[in-house]
Amino acid sequence: MKKIFTLCLSVFLLLGVFAGVSLSSSAVAVGQMFRFEIGAGDWGKGTNPIQDGLWVFEWFDEETDTFGLMRWAESGSYFEAPFATAAASDVHWYCRHRSSGANMHPGAKADSVRTFVCPESGEIEYSVIVARQAAVSGSNNGNSLRIFRNETLVWPVDQENGYQTLETTAAVTVTAKLTVQKGDKIRLMVGSLGNSNGDGVDVLQNTVTYLSGENLTPEEENPEGKTLRIACVGDSITAGYKLANPAAESFPARLQELLGEEYTVLNFGNSAKTLLSTGNDPYIKTATYQSSLASDPDIVIIELGSNDAKAVNWKDGASKEQFKSDYLALIEAYRNLPTHPEIYICTSPFVRPGASTSISASVIANEIGPLEKEIAEEAGCEVIDLFACTSKLPAADFDADGLHPSASGAQKLAQYIFDFLQAAEEEDPSNTDQPSNTDNPSNSETEDTSKSVPWILGSIIVAVVILAGISFFVFRTEKKKQ
Repeated sequence: MKKIFTLCLSVFLLLGVFAGVSLSSSAVAVGQMFRFEIGAGDWGKGTNPIQDGLWVFEWFDEETDTFGLMRWAESGSYFEAPFATAAASDVHWYCRHRSSGANMHPGAKADSVRTFVCPESGEIEYSVIVARQAAVSGSNNGNSLRIFRNETLVWPVDQENGYQTLETTAAVTVTAKLTVQKGDKIRLMVGSLGNSNGDGVDVLQNTVTYLSGENLTPEEENPEGKTLRIACVGDSITAGYKLANPAAESFPARLQELLGEEYTVLNFGNSAKTLLSTGNDPYIKTATYQSSLASDPDIVIIELGSNDAKAVNWKDGASKEQFKSDYLALIEAYRNLPTHPEIYICTSPFVRPGASTSISASVIANEIGPLEKEIAEEAGCEVIDLFACTSKLPAADFDADGLHPSASGAQKLAQYIFDFLQAAEEEDPSNTDQPSNTDNPSNSETEDTSKSVPWILGSIIVAVVILAGISFFVFRTEKKKQ
């Protein structure tokens, strides 16, 4: 009798332990994304400081190396509109340095900081897209961009000056993986380089995704719902230079709309960059390149080569050999990533006759374009022929410079790439890693049910043991009374 009682008690205690673990588990789930919701909350208007949930606005004083909480400016410069409105009217997180003096933060050398307070320990992916509201002009030297974990610089780590410079209106995408402890502060810091009155910088998107952690709940783990990540690597054409709203109008942004939620399209375009490692501004020497490597891509689309066609970079035969060697090395760098992504090479786009650019149309058409196809064949990559696509576009699909696509042109580039990817997927039906709209939903439901069977059986067994123990205990007690 004592053994049965002990067994029942043990079962109850175990169930209590399991219930306690369940109740004490983290509210943060694996795969959970925290998005800075533009327009969410009042951001402390009328109070001090500006903060809302896990997101906090701070300032950083470069002279004293101290952080402080930002105060509200009645001018409304720091207020945010809903994202749909923001995308249409260019109203985002308006980071203006010293524009309101002591109303916001002290001193001319105080940087503006957006901070995420980590709700749980684990590994996170931090992602942000930023852009200046106007290009650098006059004595203005642009803005500095950097990311800290508490007081430690975590991005960029390969720049001598310790920050990435923002000089144009082209959107800059940063993706970084970080190991964090609960309560850590991940700080996005934007500073001014030479303009004491400050500069407007828009944070177009800011997210934090929990990838793993001992205390995280597995509720959002869903292999069937995993999105494929596409890294668009390129120059100003990828970045969306000359577009009014690159974050919404660049071809990667339009491609995201076409592909839908099953894909995550990341824009790693950086204006004026060359593929040549010996060029005047190599892509591989940028923080953007490092971010693209850290983005865990499943697919990489490379659009580089236009700036290599400048006279300062292209030296006939010697440049061809260097270009080929550098391109093959770039492909290998992406292929050697843990995700082993599929690589697509884009031919450099068409340059219209009479274009106001130092990029040679003849070098693009007769030398770089054919060389890109040759490299793709040697590397075993498929070619997305953007030259053929853009050569058929009317003048209205180009900017006035005859090189960069207009908003309508970027939309057509996205459609061309989308159609190419869809055709490639149809030609390879064995590729089960890519999500398809034709998947049979009943199959996934069956899989989900089968995964839950062991838990159901386990629960039934536990319940039977408990009931049997209780029944036996009651039976013996009643028998003794008789």
